Amino acid sequence: MLTTYIIHSTRNMLFIIFLWILHTISNTIIIITN
Repeated sequence: MLTTYIIHSTRNMLFIIFLWILHTISNTIIIITN
């Protein structure tokens, strides 16, 4: 049960970090092109 919870929260955290990185990259590209 605990391992399932840890795996699940780790996956959520990785997903959030991935979204944040994508967001930052797209913002940087927008700034560069402007």
